[in-house]
Amino acid sequence: MPSQSPTARSRPVCHPTFSTWVWRRWSAGPESGGRVERAALPTTGARASASRSRVDFAQVGLPTPTPQYEVRDEFGRLLARCDLGWEEHGTVGEFDGKVKYGRLLRPGQRVEEVVYAEKLREDALRDHGWQVVRWTWDDLRYPALVRDRILRAFARADRCGLPDGIGGRAS
Repeated sequence: MPSQSPTARSRPVCHPTFSTWVWRRWSAGPESGGRVERAALPTTGARASASRSRVDFAQVGLPTPTPQYEVRDEFGRLLARCDLGWEEHGTVGEFDGKVKYGRLLRPGQRVEEVVYAEKLREDALRDHGWQVVRWTWDDLRYPALVRDRILRAFARADRCGLPDGIGGRAS
């Protein structure tokens, strides 16, 4: 966990493009962590966005999240599978790309239905005590700003208590 206060403001820092950054790390070899990043980077889609997020977040000092984190209710029913989860902080992260509102729609499905289902899903997560943080490709241009949002969610979870079944609380 970074030493910076969760409420501290960071000045946006421009980073080289992601592909340039990965190439530099890749070229530098395993002693710079290149192997880990290469293994964590799928080529396209939601996995690519989650992997990029994980690499960016590691660079700005966030704890390592669990990818494809499953949140279950007190009866073991799946509430949601989130892009990333920080169980010890009662927080899940969701990458929001435009593709799920376009070419990933099922035949006959409307964008409004997808947006409404996402709202109900997020309501269920919050109702069970989870903090939810969302970000987009544009947000990832400034990973420190997304980090600050995530740290504020960690702080809210600390104030409000972790979700049931986490950190010794009874489920």
